[in-house]
Amino acid sequence: KSARTTLVFILPLIWGLLTNHMGPAVWISITAQLLSGINLRGGYPIRLFILGTGTLAAAACAYLGTLAGGSLAWSVCIMMVLAFGSGYVRQSGDFGPGLVVAVLLMYLLTLDHPGSAAEAGEMLLWVCLGGAFTLIFVLLTWPFVPFNPFRRSVALTWKALSDWLQVFSQSVEPDKT
Repeated sequence: KSARTTLVFILPLIWGLLTNHMGPAVWISITAQLLSGINLRGGYPIRLFILGTGTLAAAACAYLGTLAGGSLAWSVCIMMVLAFGSGYVRQSGDFGPGLVVAVLLMYLLTLDHPGSAAEAGEMLLWVCLGGAFTLIFVLLTWPFVPFNPFRRSVALTWKALSDWLQVFSQSVEPDKT
């Protein structure tokens, strides 16, 4: 997981350096790093759903943060609504705290970059690209990190073989126990 998180953060920055697009690259990297830190458990479809929902929520918060960044009253009101809703999401399972941190940090970071609706749209696009990059990267790395029930069933097969070999060796050489 740490290698995946590091790569999703570094690769967009390298792209930004090579193409002279560091502004978008920084936001893509931040989004990818925040979303890749979510603790995902369960089947692959639910993992994709959680990451996809996290991407959309982070993008919406980035849009709102960019628009509300110039107004203390609006930014506090929106933060109050987000914090209230985050209390429910936080209790939704292992992924809840990571998802809440990613979404709220995205909102707080974009408050420092106030802008017009067009600039907020660009921010939304960059955050969506960061989330899509994370989704693609996680999909490509999942075959190397098997689904936990699958891993458990493979381990049980090897355990059963080990038990059988132990019984077999005791029946062939009863003196050794």
